Amino acid sequence: MAGESNFKQAMKELAEKVNLGTPGDSKQTKVDFDRANNETTAQRQVDAVFGKTDYGVSYEAEIPSFTKPIETTRISKGTSIVGEIRSEGDIELFGDVQGNVETKGNMKIYGKVLGDLKGSSIELVASNMQGNIVSTAAVKIDDKSKVIGNVKADSLMFDGKLKGDIDVQKTVSFLKNALLIGNISAEVVSVESGAKIQGEMKISKSLSENAFDIKPE
Repeated sequence: MAGESNFKQAMKELAEKVNLGTPGDSKQTKVDFDRANNETTAQRQVDAVFGKTDYGVSYEAEIPSFTKPIETTRISKGTSIVGEIRSEGDIELFGDVQGNVETKGNMKIYGKVLGDLKGSSIELVASNMQGNIVSTAAVKIDDKSKVIGNVKADSLMFDGKLKGDIDVQKTVSFLKNALLIGNISAEVVSVESGAKIQGEMKISKSLSENAFDIKPE
């Protein structure tokens, strides 16, 4: 019994010298707790980066969102296309097309078109066209463009030559070089000096008859 007691005393003294504490005492418990706490903190940091967890908290990496750019279909000068063109984005046409051109985006025409145009904003620059123009926004036709066909749009700025009818929801602006053979239907019509118009004009915005009432004072 004395030998066993001496052995335990020797182990206790050795443990105290290396500062580990005897099994089950407060020092050993503190060492184990600190080690476990440090390991848990490190694990949380790793999990926060890689989105993994085993302790009930979910970390998900945020994926940045990017707006998809609007694509532009460009038909270069010298290119001739026979057939319809349909697109989701914008169109720039420098070549020649025999067929209808339709898009949900905007359209700029620099070449020659034998067919209808349908899109959002439509602009003709030094181009020749035979067909109808249907726009959900604005149409602009410069002084070097010629059109044989009808134009339907939200608004129109016109400085070229047009043989056909114009149906516009808001304003038609005839610039000084404009030449029109056809009828006009619009809410507002403005005409610069020098513009030539042959046809009937209808102002779609109704006028109140009360504006012409003459009442005695």
